[in-house]
Amino acid sequence: ERRVREGRNAAFNPFWELVDGERIGIAGHSYGAAGVSWVGQQDERVDAVVAWDNLCAPTAVGRTGEGPTGAACLRGGQGDPPGFRVPSLGITNDSFSGNESRSSDPDPLERSRGSLAFSEAGVDTGSIAIRGGTHFEFSYLPSRAFRATLRGIDLAAWYTTAWFDKYVKGDRSADARL
Repeated sequence: ERRVREGRNAAFNPFWELVDGERIGIAGHSYGAAGVSWVGQQDERVDAVVAWDNLCAPTAVGRTGEGPTGAACLRGGQGDPPGFRVPSLGITNDSFSGNESRSSDPDPLERSRGSLAFSEAGVDTGSIAIRGGTHFEFSYLPSRAFRATLRGIDLAAWYTTAWFDKYVKGDRSADARL
């Protein structure tokens, strides 16, 4: 209220008219991915979710890799685990920083356990792994300290847009992009 009185902020969001409250998609990265995995299933206003590293199953609370699905959500929302409700896409990668050494190829199902739980519940889902990618694919940080692949952010933008076009806008042409 003080900021409004000082003229430094609006008393309301000036962009509210641009938001169609009947068509909402939410996306989040890292802990934000756990948040949208949870809140998207809990909030009736949400039509679709994209979780960047990574989608988790909103039926169990714990650390990633725990719970009955092997992909429990950190407590990403309020209240009890909400279960499965809206189409949810997980986009992930092979490693955190890219500096981890591997003695074998990555397990193709390792990062898709959250998505598999959505499938088992009969909710549309997908899991895309950026091979050779890192946790920083989604951050637009051109830094050696936060290594990412050359095209990972483009992949994430492409599939995020297509997912929201299909499930939020109802655009049938999105199927071809997915």
